Amino acid sequence: MNTKNKPVKYGRFALISIIALLVLGGSVFYLRPIMVLSWATGIQLRLNGFESKYVQTESYKMHYWVGGEGKPLILVHGAGADGQSFLSIMPNLAKNYRVYAIDLPGFGDSDKPSEPDYSTRFQAMQLYNFAKTLQIEKAYVLGLCMGGNVTLTFAHNWPERVEKMILVNGPFIYDQKLYKLDFSFFDNPQNIEEIRYFFDNSNVPEYPDFILRDILRIFQEQSWILQRVTGTIFTEAESWNRDKFSKLKMPVLLLWGKKDFAFPEEVGKRTHRALPNSVFISFAECKHLEAGDNCSNLILPEVEKFLSGKSYPAGSTIEVPAPSQ
Repeated sequence: MNTKNKPVKYGRFALISIIALLVLGGSVFYLRPIMVLSWATGIQLRLNGFESKYVQTESYKMHYWVGGEGKPLILVHGAGADGQSFLSIMPNLAKNYRVYAIDLPGFGDSDKPSEPDYSTRFQAMQLYNFAKTLQIEKAYVLGLCMGGNVTLTFAHNWPERVEKMILVNGPFIYDQKLYKLDFSFFDNPQNIEEIRYFFDNSNVPEYPDFILRDILRIFQEQSWILQRVTGTIFTEAESWNRDKFSKLKMPVLLLWGKKDFAFPEEVGKRTHRALPNSVFISFAECKHLEAGDNCSNLILPEVEKFLSGKSYPAGSTIEVPAPSQ
């Protein structure tokens, strides 16, 4: 029996198998890049000590990532996102806090019931149920974009449960005429050019078409939820009794991108003036802030200083200049 060619045959088989796997992996990434990136993000979070968990609240099954030790810090994502969107800041925050990055109902791996209106009030109630179920009596809460509206509503309704509040490019209160983005591009996009226009207001590098195409697919699948969000968020905010904000005594940090053309800086400044114990910080070269964008390295230090009690005095308005080259 001739065995001389066996190593060659096995080597060829291994090489063909590797090439096939690479082609298959490349095809999956090309067709579903967001799914692959989500898997990669989950791996990174696990490598940094975070666990993926579910909790059954009074109403829905909610997914969340949790890691770290210390006082509880709840991260509330924006519309169209989920808890993983905080990847870039979670490992550092987990060094000093017990971090909970939640998926609100309708997003991520949480339940997506058909009956709710997905309003700010609805999501704030789910945040309350989440904290209550996990017996989180009092927490630091950070809300980003739509999550800022949810966080402010949560603090407004249950102030005893919020020790400090961080609002990042949200909430969207006051006159809707201030906003300059056509939200049909967000809640019901028709093509990748509309998706590209939406991301023009972000601080992320320009995405290639195959990623934009997958984002378009996901937004279209979620459009029934996103339309409910955008259909209620402004009218609901307009009905808020802003005088009640003056009764919120917990420290508040507002972070804003000065070049945000969809949600202008003036929106954040008006919110700052309505909250007596707040600090407002804008970043001169940033557009709409997201936790995972090119400005997250500016957000994290301000969040850490604020939570540790080393931020600016209440009432301060600060502009952070562009980093020197």
